Amino acid sequence: KMLSGLYMQLRDLCSSKHLPIVEEIGSSPLDNVRAKAETYYRFIGRPTFACDSGLFVEELDSELQPRVKFRRLGDKPLNDEEMINH
Repeated sequence: KMLSGLYMQLRDLCSSKHLPIVEEIGSSPLDNVRAKAETYYRFIGRPTFACDSGLFVEELDSELQPRVKFRRLGDKPLNDEEMINH
């Protein structure tokens, strides 16, 4: 509702060539999504929306939480197919 009446064209950044890779070094999904949105804004020069997630398990102590590292196997980031196969 807030955006109705505005002329907007949404584009998927995945189709952009030479898109910079944003290292996910934040301690929360908000830290990482902010870094992505700011980096992509500087890259394309237009307002950018980004999304990120994290995994938190109630039963685990805070030092054992996967948080934003749950798509990694050791130090290697996993793509969607690798994540499914793992």
